[in-house]
Amino acid sequence: MLAEKLLLHVFIILAPILVYTSFFENRRIGRSQYFIGMLYAVSAILCLTVSYYSYGLYWDLRYVPLVLSFLYGGPVAGGITFLAILAGRTFMNGDALLFGYISITLAASVPFFYVKRFWRQQVRKRIFTAIWLGIWPSFIMLSILVAWLIFSKNPINDIQELILYVLLFGLIQIIAIGFASMLHEAVIERRLMKKEMQRAEKLNTLGELAASIAHEVRNPLTVVKGFLQLMKSQEKRMITISTSVLS
Repeated sequence: MLAEKLLLHVFIILAPILVYTSFFENRRIGRSQYFIGMLYAVSAILCLTVSYYSYGLYWDLRYVPLVLSFLYGGPVAGGITFLAILAGRTFMNGDALLFGYISITLAASVPFFYVKRFWRQQVRKRIFTAIWLGIWPSFIMLSILVAWLIFSKNPINDIQELILYVLLFGLIQIIAIGFASMLHEAVIERRLMKKEMQRAEKLNTLGELAASIAHEVRNPLTVVKGFLQLMKSQEKRMITISTSVLS
């Protein structure tokens, strides 16, 4: 059941990228941090809505949209997603609400401080960095789970099931953020290629215009040059005739 829920979350996480590329990539609103933040905020809320509740915790991939919004949307987009997750977690309530607040804050801290450094890296390194930053919330989730089980003093009926949950959660979260990061990089690469093609087209048009102007200017200059040469030859002829008459 947990695997089915988490796989559904993967599709929910990829939905903002598909919506962006299909409808808003070439529009001005698509470059707004507020808009990107809203897209990922909706994605995070949907992950919370269909989360899997077990061992006193909500198991979901809400932190993947959080990390992606910080890295690819900026601090403002990440902040919007962060506040949306806080509001959604507050609405859901639960016994581990305080631990949820701590978990969300810690999960957002590392991507927030890593945004500027992230964009100085090459494409492949950015993907690996996004994956590593996606592992960070998994580690926090595990720590919160251990702390919750210790403080709540609830007996663990099936330790093997709990270990399976943790491993499954971490694996699917890594797959989700890795795939989403690759899609983001593909969108960025396509945008850069489009800009380069537009730039090449403008340079080509500018070259043709310069050649046309040079051609239009060259024709009158050729006429003037011929006329001056004619005047020069006629001047020599007149001087020759005058000299002959005088002598």
